[in-house]
Amino acid sequence: MTARPPFHVAFTVRDVPEARDFYVNQIGCTAGAESPDWVVLDFFGHKVSAYRHPEADRLPAGQPIHRDDISSRHFGAILDEESFNALAERLTAADVDFITRPQRLAAGSRGEQLIMFLRDPSGNALEFNCLTHPETLFHPE
Repeated sequence: MTARPPFHVAFTVRDVPEARDFYVNQIGCTAGAESPDWVVLDFFGHKVSAYRHPEADRLPAGQPIHRDDISSRHFGAILDEESFNALAERLTAADVDFITRPQRLAAGSRGEQLIMFLRDPSGNALEFNCLTHPETLFHPE
């Protein structure tokens, strides 16, 4: 994949310290600037900002997609296989409740990928992938 500029996304959480703990200790992010109402995180080289909203876990999440109960409002990262497996092992060891457990889809095809979905403590859906053929990122089969 060609190096690209980092993206930024902001999302709501019900509790900033809880979100910070999850993203730093479970996902492996590094915390940047923070206040009682928000925290900036290095999410695999991208800037994500979690903002406190006391009802974040009850806000509309969008329409379900995929075969699992995944909200159309979700974000994540596309990782290399070693990073994907390390994250999957760390999350499994932490007994994270996956929406979609780490698995391989479309084995042997150009669309082959490793995938997992989970929710953070505020209910935000996260997707992590590893593409066997990274060149299919924007043009899957």
